[in-house]
Amino acid sequence: MTRAAKKDKSTKKMEALSFQYSHEAGKSVWCHCLVTAQVVASGCSYAWDYRPYYQEAYCQAKRLPFKSKNDLALEIIEAFSAQEDERVYVLMDSWYASRKVINACNRKGFHVIAAVKTNRIIRPAGVSLPDE
Repeated sequence: MTRAAKKDKSTKKMEALSFQYSHEAGKSVWCHCLVTAQVVASGCSYAWDYRPYYQEAYCQAKRLPFKSKNDLALEIIEAFSAQEDERVYVLMDSWYASRKVINACNRKGFHVIAAVKTNRIIRPAGVSLPDE
């Protein structure tokens, strides 16, 4: 999940801000952007992990390695440890439903729930589905 943390108007200078689309505001806003993970267990929801997202130009200027939002989501998935007998479901937006993120979930035995864009081809267990 991506969260936009909007900058307060009274703040004069703050690093690492960028324009990100906010569904809440219905437009792009000047903000920090975080890729986050929530864990839901026993009826409770917990903030588990987050990674700041920096645009490529910012990373180049600061000599930081650029990581896409999918790369950050992948890191979070790979860092999550679960007991062998636990069922883990990863719910994600269609933006994150990429081959490498889904394959990372599969390698860990996690189930994936995601919206899929209409131009995607799905191959469960490597088997192509017939066109209808």
